[in-house]
Amino acid sequence: RSSDSFLHAPGKMHIVAACYDGSIHGWDRVAASTDDDEAQLKLMFAYKSHLSCCKCMAVSNNAIGPNTNARSKVGLELLASGGTDEVIRVYRLGTRVELAELMEHEDSVLSLAFVGDKFLLSGGNDGKLLLWRTADWNLIGSFKGHKPGPVTSIAVHPSGKVALSTSLDNSLRMWNLETCRPASRQRLSGFRTLSEVRWSPKGDTYCVVGDDRTLMFFSVDDTTGVPRQVVEHRSRINAVAFCGVNTLAVGLESGMLRCFEYDSSSLDVEEPTEIDFGCRIRGVADLSDGDDQGFIVALSNGAVHLVRHGESEPFQTVNAGSTTHLTCLVATASHAGSQQQAKKRSADDASAAKKSKKAKAGSAAAPTAPAASEDDEAQEADGASDEEIKANAESGEDDGQEEAEEDES
Repeated sequence: RSSDSFLHAPGKMHIVAACYDGSIHGWDRVAASTDDDEAQLKLMFAYKSHLSCCKCMAVSNNAIGPNTNARSKVGLELLASGGTDEVIRVYRLGTRVELAELMEHEDSVLSLAFVGDKFLLSGGNDGKLLLWRTADWNLIGSFKGHKPGPVTSIAVHPSGKVALSTSLDNSLRMWNLETCRPASRQRLSGFRTLSEVRWSPKGDTYCVVGDDRTLMFFSVDDTTGVPRQVVEHRSRINAVAFCGVNTLAVGLESGMLRCFEYDSSSLDVEEPTEIDFGCRIRGVADLSDGDDQGFIVALSNGAVHLVRHGESEPFQTVNAGSTTHLTCLVATASHAGSQQQAKKRSADDASAAKKSKKAKAGSAAAPTAPAASEDDEAQEADGASDEEIKANAESGEDDGQEEAEEDES
């Protein structure tokens, strides 16, 4: 193919759902030909990605770094999937070509998160939290700190400088991604397990799910480590996603989607609006496609629904198959403009990145570690090369081992 053939047409949004049988299904939301027509979801691929259940996915559609106008190159997004076969597979969404097969985990892969499009974080049932470099897909770091047990969730801050991870050891950990070293550890009293963690789009708020039913809101300005708001649910929380600026969508085992509006400064949470889908919710993602803003919901029966903010019924639905059981969902935002504009945007991004080396700036400020947590030794740096990251990661293994021995004692 020519170098431009994989650039997606303007207005396309990509939705990918994974299944219990190890397959992944991808749809493109094609812009309408006229203003009166509705954009259509077109099935682009259905592929057997894993030998067994696909547990998690991630896409590299988050823009990070000093260029505040940066965004993913159209059609160049990366898609990563992990499953119970202990393998991570990476694809280029634009070409639908498999780029890598990563085999380092010794048990099921439970969580994935991209750091821009340069690194990939993976967490597994084996307790490993690994850092991969996307340029050559080499393993360059292994974060140590969680006790032996599953790393259930990973969330990268919008600045790309730090990440949060949760585990069944009841710890919430912050990692310095610039030095590949631990930054802080926090145990949330009253909970046996932590299953989900998510950053808000602005990076000023994050939420954590404890014991599968409790949703906690935290502010990065609060150094006490105490949640600002706690919301209990009667059913198991299966999926959490920030949708829009101040909206959090929660998908429940009962089939109920609860949408919380909150104030980003005070973190006051309004009474949620609820939509009953009548079937177990397995994934929730942000719907950001031109004028269509809302939620994408994946159900265990194979259906994927698109719901606009303020509406109680889906306005668009596709189905991966009546016998398909969905397990998770990811989506990328659409990109406005022509292919020529996309190429120009990419050139502008590259030029801005060079200028940023002379003037430090950030699209989002990285948070500081809560004072109430048990802090690990952290190394401050403006940035680190891949060699420094690898060296720091090896040094961090010793720190994590010593900390694990202290926890046991």
